Amino acid sequence: MEYCSGGSLEGLLKKHGKFSEDMAKNCIQQISFFFFSFMISNNYNSNTNPHNKGEGLRFLWNHSLIHRDLKPANILLKSRPKKLPIIKIADFGLAKELGKTEIAQGKVGTPLYMV
Repeated sequence: MEYCSGGSLEGLLKKHGKFSEDMAKNCIQQISFFFFSFMISNNYNSNTNPHNKGEGLRFLWNHSLIHRDLKPANILLKSRPKKLPIIKIADFGLAKELGKTEIAQGKVGTPLYMV
């Protein structure tokens, strides 16, 4: 697993409170559809370029995976000098692989973050 010197998004929010618009936009873009780099034991490749758009989504789609516990504590930040951090998604302990025709059902995750 790669060390993320920026800590978690949760820690950053607790320490600094609100984010600047640029920081919030950066985080949302990376989490939503840009530079994912996953830390799944035995599948994580530290040589993967996190700047490849859609890399994480492609990985999830190709493996029919859903995270099921995405929250600020599971979003890690890799610090970069004079640049916004790279987002890393962590803790796939509740992840589930879905069959081709299967639909995710049930309530799994951290209750505070479940909709």
